[in-house]
Amino acid sequence: MKTGKLSAPRLATGSVMGAVVLGVMLGGMGAGVRAAVGAVGEVPAAGTWWGLMWFGEREQRISIKLTLDKAGVWGGYLDLLRTDDRRLPVEEVVSEGAGGRDGTGMKFLVQMRGGKYVFDGLVDGYVVEGNYEGPGGVTGRFRAEREPPRTPRLQEPVGQVPYEVREVMVDGGDVKLPGTLTVPAVLPKGGAPAVLLLAGPNGRGRDQDAGGHKPFLVLADRLTRAGYVVLRYDDRTTVRQGLKSVKEARGDAAAALKFLRGREEVRADRVAVLGHSQGTSLAAELAAMDKGGAEFLVMICGAGTRGLDTKPRQLSRTVMAMGVPPQYASQLVMREMAVYQAVVDGGAEALRSAVIALIALRSGDQREEIVDGEERFGRQATIEQAQYSSPWNQYYLTTDPKATLEKVAVPVLALNGARDVVNDSEETTPLLEDALRVRSRDHAVEVVPEMNHYMQTSRTGLISEVMSIEETVNEAMVKRLIEWLNGRAKM
Repeated sequence: MKTGKLSAPRLATGSVMGAVVLGVMLGGMGAGVRAAVGAVGEVPAAGTWWGLMWFGEREQRISIKLTLDKAGVWGGYLDLLRTDDRRLPVEEVVSEGAGGRDGTGMKFLVQMRGGKYVFDGLVDGYVVEGNYEGPGGVTGRFRAEREPPRTPRLQEPVGQVPYEVREVMVDGGDVKLPGTLTVPAVLPKGGAPAVLLLAGPNGRGRDQDAGGHKPFLVLADRLTRAGYVVLRYDDRTTVRQGLKSVKEARGDAAAALKFLRGREEVRADRVAVLGHSQGTSLAAELAAMDKGGAEFLVMICGAGTRGLDTKPRQLSRTVMAMGVPPQYASQLVMREMAVYQAVVDGGAEALRSAVIALIALRSGDQREEIVDGEERFGRQATIEQAQYSSPWNQYYLTTDPKATLEKVAVPVLALNGARDVVNDSEETTPLLEDALRVRSRDHAVEVVPEMNHYMQTSRTGLISEVMSIEETVNEAMVKRLIEWLNGRAKM
């Protein structure tokens, strides 16, 4: 099988990858073959490709991750996005001259349901387009565009790091969750203290990719340099489509904690859970466990009340800060709150009507009655209705964090941002203090100046600012986090 280097890429236009949010995953898995090429940077095929494949007239969004290690071994996986078919191993990768043609080609094999599918395409710059053939003579076509090379943000580790990085798998029962374990180069006798990083099930992957940043990558790097074993993992909404119940997210977090505590590198009685945003709910539940729970809890930008109570102020602060005209802003808040109330009430018909009314307003239609809404916005409403009514969103909207935090007896550090427009620190701080005071004798609830909900030093706190900020995590927050952990986990 001939292998080789692809030609230099040209930037393609009309990218479809901007429309795909879920499925951004790191690392590679599956079988690989030797390739007669040099470093990864010389091979444009290596990277993430976003696109479509067609089964007859039906289209399916896909992502393809191709990796090439220093030994010249290809690997990777294919995801059928919005389905349970994720992390399908890519094998027998061939680049350049695939299929005996002139020009630049890409060919690979994927084991899907029913058998092996061979993908064979031509590469033109950042675009690959071609055909596939499956069991029983099934054929179709595919097209994908390569994600442009990404420049690491200022705080991200580059090059050789002073610790070990290991790819691991957390056993979630019915699904395996890929993760990264970072281990200090020098371990104390009996093992090092450890930290489990938790986010809500949001499909952003183990590094919590958002706005060009990888905050969990940076946190893991800083904590490991400070002497902690750190585990971060892809939640199941990254590995497959959605959650069937919140119980799955709880079970995965508990499995990750058990996995971390069972490592020989870890001191089993010095394990902390660190939750960010909605991940603080999962972290708090692990810390509140009577047996097998975490010894320390860190909450960053967590909520102090149920989502349905937080949303009105959250939405108002956001739309007003964005300069939305007051009359339109009040309508927007009112209609979105109608959606959330319908989710809580559980009426599918009322929820769909509320979603259509919200979509209509966002499109500029300010009428009270949207009589043609189904015809105009039905397809988008179907997508958004599923998102709004997801098990996790229902949990977030209806669950008061106070009930869990009142059961937490372990040491707790809660850090909120002074410029957090999602969970306002002035409102959240007293709520967290009251709840933690019930059982935890060692807790601190603090506000970090200038920090937004995304853990950055910010001017406004708005999400529109996230991408333009070079900093990934607030330095004062990281310093305080490590200082607090050192005073407890390293005792």
